Amino acid sequence: TSKYPKAVFLILGTEFCERFNYYGMKTILVIYLTEWLGQSSNSAVAIFHLFTMLAYFSPVLGAIIADGYLGRYRTILYISLVYAAGTLVLSLTAFPPPEMYGPIIGLLLISLGTGGIKPCVTAFGGDQFSSGQEKEQTSFFSAFYFMINLGSTLSTFITPLLRADVHCIEDSCYPLAFGVPTILMLASVVIFFSGRNYYKHMPPTGNLFGQVLRCVWRGAKLRFKHGKKGNGQHWMDYATDKFEESFVSDVKALLKVLWLFLPLPIFWALFDQQGSRWTLQAVDMNGDVGKLGRLKPDQMQVANPLLILLMIPVFEKVIYPGLDKLRIPNRPLQRICAGMLLCSLAFVMAGMVQIKLESSKESPLNGQSGITFMNAARCRATVQSDFYKGPLPQHKMSDLQRVTPGDYSLKINCTADNATWVSISEDLSTERDKAYRVLIFSKGDDSVSAAIFPDEREHDQDGKAMLSFAALFHDDFMSGYVSVSLREYSNGKASPEVAHMENMTVGNASEFFTVEPNKYQAFIGENSTDNILRFGSGSVQTVVLTLADFKASSVESFQFVTMQENEVSMAWQLPQYFIITCGEILFSITGLSFAYSQAPASMKSVLQAAWLMTVAVGDLIVVIVAEGRFMPSQSSEFFMFACLMAVDTGVFALMAYYYTSLSTTDKDGELKGAVSGDEDGQMNDTTTLVDAMAADENDLSVESDKVSYHRGTKED
Repeated sequence: TSKYPKAVFLILGTEFCERFNYYGMKTILVIYLTEWLGQSSNSAVAIFHLFTMLAYFSPVLGAIIADGYLGRYRTILYISLVYAAGTLVLSLTAFPPPEMYGPIIGLLLISLGTGGIKPCVTAFGGDQFSSGQEKEQTSFFSAFYFMINLGSTLSTFITPLLRADVHCIEDSCYPLAFGVPTILMLASVVIFFSGRNYYKHMPPTGNLFGQVLRCVWRGAKLRFKHGKKGNGQHWMDYATDKFEESFVSDVKALLKVLWLFLPLPIFWALFDQQGSRWTLQAVDMNGDVGKLGRLKPDQMQVANPLLILLMIPVFEKVIYPGLDKLRIPNRPLQRICAGMLLCSLAFVMAGMVQIKLESSKESPLNGQSGITFMNAARCRATVQSDFYKGPLPQHKMSDLQRVTPGDYSLKINCTADNATWVSISEDLSTERDKAYRVLIFSKGDDSVSAAIFPDEREHDQDGKAMLSFAALFHDDFMSGYVSVSLREYSNGKASPEVAHMENMTVGNASEFFTVEPNKYQAFIGENSTDNILRFGSGSVQTVVLTLADFKASSVESFQFVTMQENEVSMAWQLPQYFIITCGEILFSITGLSFAYSQAPASMKSVLQAAWLMTVAVGDLIVVIVAEGRFMPSQSSEFFMFACLMAVDTGVFALMAYYYTSLSTTDKDGELKGAVSGDEDGQMNDTTTLVDAMAADENDLSVESDKVSYHRGTKED
């Protein structure tokens, strides 16, 4: 460590804390929006991708501020304070009551903060090394990359646990889940500030991004004014009247690379849905992993950074050498195409999983009301109404009846031992998009009654079981309040610890609450009921407590399952995560490394900003699709994106076919083969962890001031 500047260790600590904060917050964002703030899935997806879009658009602003005005140190420090303020706002507004204004302000500040420092931190770390420290600098970039993935992996796993397993507010704890990343972000600012006396400070070098835009504007303006230039000259040559020829030449080379960037946003439109649509898909799946417990839906996102760390060495040491020998695909542009096709395949797989989920998923009420009859009486009931007529056997329930909201009359006959006990009538008033339970229960040896309660027709977003107790006893047996508890049941006996308790009035039903999927036994006070209850992951149930025998006064419990448990395992998402991660390695790391090899050294930072802008545009596409609601189902939307990606791959392949690559020279000036071309000019992808060091999934930033790049000269 004595060979390294002291400041770089503070920068590594800063990056770990900031990435933990960003990915921890982003991991739980969609479920926070849907579960706590009550947003629809489409609205939550739109907000998620708007946030991501701003996070990848604002690096342009950060680069302009750092290069043109404040320098990297002050830009990082000042924007980090804005960033930390946003995380603090998001944490504090996670306390009840739920409201949208605070979270939106917090997300806006966070997106400006994380994007604003994105182009500065890596380059600032590179600034700390002197000439002759290239080896140490390379090691620093490797450590920097490791810190990014360590922070994202840990936070992606930990924050869902804080959200779901700590019950500080009802059945969750969003203030803590956002609060821990906030503490890490505040620590990041403190760590960075503590090294102020150790850093090397580079003065602002000028707003290169602005200069490029002005140069392009000058060339385009004169092109439309005077027409095409003769003698095969480029339209950008018009700009040489105000800009140096060498600068105009560099801009022309940059535009040539940016032309290849045009199809790239579609890849990011698909890739970034891991944190939105794929997480919502996991909500309807079963996360049970046996003795290891149960995965939360948002924890599935940890598969990507883990697979990245595992697969990059495999690609570098095994896959790439093998592909080079077979020459399929052994060129960078071919590998990018392969990555795009794998991304399309991943969404085909996601669509197939979604079809399975939709086949067992209940369709929404869509403005109607829903009514379910449940017979907990010791007789066979017959229901008569305007919308449902038919028998209802003992301890059975009807299917969900969809009706127009309004007022209805119900008549219920109950028959036992070939004799009709009694006929009862009830009135029912329903509202739009609400569901109701009509519980039929015994009041005595030969009398019945019916009670109407609200119902729940949505799975719990964490895969827990949702249930409601209904204490339906005869007044002579019990009246007033009753204490009902659940205790886990295993090895033939109930646990002495209470898993959940409800204090409720006799003749009423409790609000729906959640418990971990397991076997339980219900207790009335300290007296156990007769039945063992099993609650599956994602199931919604009503547990009716009633008398088994009016003379013996024993209590039994009946389960009425209105929403079946999640049957499809989250493990079925692993293939699509594996495929898209392989696609990311082929597309993202190879793509940025290739682009940097083709751009002039003076244009590296502009190219970095353009690369990040492709991510922003990709997220904007998802926002448009989510808010437009063009597709009838989620599976059809997945297949639409897969087809769009396949077509986009064809367009990119056609553009790549006609692309003439820029040759490069080595340090001795010998001409190398074209990077995308002949076999002697193969690009070595083992350099990508240096060239694209801040590769936190799709967050690729490159230190352009210290790494040596060489632009070759064209042969006649």
